[in-house]
This record gives sequence, C-alpha cells and structure tokens, in this order.
Amino acid sequence: MQSYLQSNGIQIPLFLMQHEDDKTLLNAPDAEWFRTLYHLNWVDYQVAGAE
Repeated sequence: MQSYLQSNGIQIPLFLMQHEDDKTLLNAPDAEWFRTLYHLNWVDYQVAGAE
C-alpha cells in the first residue's frame, strides 16, 4: 500500500464501476439524455454545485 505522502498527494480511484446497463443505454437510439449525462464534465460545475 502506498501512503498519501508517497503518492505526491494524487489519489487514484480504488475501483471503476461499469454496468451492463450503461452499454445498453449508450447504444440506444432514444437515450440521448443518458449520453449527455454520461459524458458530462462535472468538474466544470463543481464550484457552482458547492455554492
């Protein structure tokens, strides 16, 4: 295990979840809403959401 100080303050994700439903919805022709949310860059809105 690597300590926080050894990793130069960069925290990597412990796991990445990918569901079978995601693949189905990404390929569905009537699920534009899901593709928009799935590919949304939430970091751009993090400050506004915290306020």
